Formats: sequence, C-alpha cells, structure tokens
Amino acid sequence: LRVTIGYYDTNNALLSEITLDTAAVMPAPSSTALIDTINGLTGTLTPTALSVGMQVSLSTADVTTLASSGLDVAYQWQQGTLGGSWNDITDAELSSYSAQNSDVGSALTLCLTLTDASLGQSQSVCTDPTNIVTDNASGYTLRTLYLRLDSSTDTLSLINDSQVWLNNLLTTENLSASYQWYRVPESGSVDSGGTTTGSATSSYADYVLTADDDNYRHALRVTLSNGDEVNSDLSSEWGGAGSSGTNTDGTFQDLYVDMVRIEGGATPYVVGDTLTARMSGSTASNSQIPDSVNYQWQQFN
Repeated sequence: LRVTIGYYDTNNALLSEITLDTAAVMPAPSSTALIDTINGLTGTLTPTALSVGMQVSLSTADVTTLASSGLDVAYQWQQGTLGGSWNDITDAELSSYSAQNSDVGSALTLCLTLTDASLGQSQSVCTDPTNIVTDNASGYTLRTLYLRLDSSTDTLSLINDSQVWLNNLLTTENLSASYQWYRVPESGSVDSGGTTTGSATSSYADYVLTADDDNYRHALRVTLSNGDEVNSDLSSEWGGAGSSGTNTDGTFQDLYVDMVRIEGGATPYVVGDTLTARMSGSTASNSQIPDSVNYQWQQFN
C-alpha cells in the first residue's frame, strides 16, 4: 500500500509532502492473541526528538499490552529514513535504545516480532519512526523537555524540572540558546509539517495560545550555541480557549511514575505501630505529582 501525506497551511498552500510505502500485505494469522495484540498496539516511541546519548523506548502502554499478551516478543531497532530503506542496528534487541553517533542523520524505529508459540505463528510490526537523530557536540547527556498547560490563561510552559535542567545545562556548559515554539498538525512533527509561531527568541518565554492554535499540537525547540538541539515532547492537541490536556496540571501528567513504600517502626510490625504510605522513587523527568492521590489500606490473611 502507498500513502501520500501532505501538510497545508490555513490558506490551503502545501507546506510539505511525503509518500510512504507499507511492507507487503500478509494474510491475517488465525491466532486471536496475535490479532488482538497487534490491534491493541499504538506503535509509538518516546521520546521522538532525539540527540546522541538520549534513550528512546517503546511506549509504556505498548509495553503493558505486550506483557499481558502471552506472546513471545523479539525486539530489533532499525535506523533509516522516511520513505527510504531501514537497516537493523547490531546488538539493539531490547525495548529501549540509546542513540549513538552512528545514528546521526537517521530516524529510528523499533520492529517487534510477535510469536504465538502454541500455534507456531509469528507476525512482525514496526513502530512509527522517531525524528532524525541530531548530534551532541557538548557530550552533556541531553533529554526531552516537558510542557504543562495552564487552562485558565491558555498558556503553555516548561514544567519546573525541565526549566531547572535546561538552565543548569546552559550554565555548566557556558552556552547560550535560542527558543522557538512550533505549531504541529495531527500526526506531524516539528520537522514534518510543523510551522514556527513567531520568531525565535534569545530568552525563554511561555507561549500564549490563540485561535490560530485550535486543533494543533505544540512543541518548543531550543537550539544551543554549539549547534545542539533540545526539544520538548509534543503537547496534546489543543481544543480551544479554556481546554486542558490530560488534566489541569499539564499535558504530560500521565508520565508520572512512582512506587509506594510502607514505613513505620522496626519490622515485623506489632499492634500499636503507626504505618505511613509514602510515594518515593520518582525520577526527575517524571516528577509531576498527580492532582490528588487516594490511598486504600488493605489487610491480607
């Protein structure tokens, strides 16, 4: 199958166009587990804007789908170009991968081979590709920035952790930066259909959404004075004035990852001890605490 994707501005002028061919269409397997699992996969990687040293992985939702499928899963990372050829990356056979110098100028994708051992049937699927991997001149491990949406003011901004990390990078490496916000159409990216909103600035500023941003996603690209780029993940599609993302605290709230610890006196606990449930273990890039947390204590015999 072949599909041609075109991106147009509000005046219906073509911004960019790309033609993609799928792999040969294969007969459907008889395995229900294979069919249900393949249909349940989103085929997304996170993050999609990468530089050398950054780790990319299969989305949490897809990892969960595969873990509960009962299928055998083999992973193979590939590098290549949209509409071009793709080649296996040697010894890259896990669900996550760190971008290498040899990946600069190429996009990455992850191909999964799913096997229903009970029926001896296998199917292969590949994720949507990342953006082109960029160089990392500083050697400082770069990472994805994350955004939050203030629905009361219709303003997109960097979450505090991303702002602190970026400021530390600029100070530590003695760098300056330019900041450019982008408006991105559905299924597009900064480099595929994305258009700038205003001019780049030499200092960071939040982005106030307008009617022109309705039904678009948004991203911030920070270009460092050494040529490196730091990108935010894409925001959710904006639905207009007063709308919010996943919740009122930000479009990337679902990235919060943590664990619950039970704390108290010396173990084993005895009658009269006071126990406390405490969330701990969150990493800096996933540090958005949910709006509210409900705890339910249970007793097991």
